[in-house]
Amino acid sequence: MMASCLPLSGIVVVEFGGLAPGPFCGLLLADFGATVIRQLLKSADVLIDPFRPGVMEKIGFGPKEVVDNINPRIIYARLTGYGQPKDSPSWQYAGHDINYLAATGVLDILPNRLPPINILADFAGGGLLCAFGISLALRRRDITNRGEVIDCNMVQGVTYLSSFIFAMMSKDTPFLNDRKGCGGILRYESHFYNVYETLDGRHLAVGAIERKFYQKFLKGMGVEDDEDFIVGRADSSRWPRLIERSKNIIKQKRLDEWMGIFDLRESCVSPILTIAEAKR
Repeated sequence: MMASCLPLSGIVVVEFGGLAPGPFCGLLLADFGATVIRQLLKSADVLIDPFRPGVMEKIGFGPKEVVDNINPRIIYARLTGYGQPKDSPSWQYAGHDINYLAATGVLDILPNRLPPINILADFAGGGLLCAFGISLALRRRDITNRGEVIDCNMVQGVTYLSSFIFAMMSKDTPFLNDRKGCGGILRYESHFYNVYETLDGRHLAVGAIERKFYQKFLKGMGVEDDEDFIVGRADSSRWPRLIERSKNIIKQKRLDEWMGIFDLRESCVSPILTIAEAKR
């Protein structure tokens, strides 16, 4: 797409320096044509505040000073971890991706509660949703001719992104929320939603949740008639044992061999590519 045709072409963004989610939010806006600078508040369309509450006020660039006194059309986007004082008693707390996931309960359902990479809370729940909110505010400004303050915090962002998971857990879906001890598939505690090492030290990702995909997964491993595996899809008490059995089976062949065995279109089994491979 030509730069002049990008949806945010001509929009000027003032981005104050911060860590990952703030610059990422600015990057998203720039990718769609906005000019991101760190000066010229009077003529800017958007200001991104990535600091904890109160920092911008201390240096004289809080929402009241900027929106009321400098530029009434500016979209003032505040991107925080826990929100403003009115939102949460934790508003002063420092944090990173893992802390925000912990505060929402999402970390409890991630694989073995291991520290995740910072994509979910920082970039998706923070930068991405903040950029989306800015875009909506710019659209509303076309109608009202007024700027506004956007409050985006990563705890609420993660909660919103996890709406489907919470909805399924509220229905007591056993695959997602096994209260009998296994924890559900999202923690990689089932044999059909897991990662397995192959003979050559590579890995397979298996996401065979639905019955038809599960049957293809079993067929690929050669256990489609094994009663333990057949019953084990719905019996979480068998999952630890079936994980070990699956590990032993997958370990017997190289990754390329498994790619020739599994029905890649209909089994939800995928090779885990390296970054270099994924770029090809």
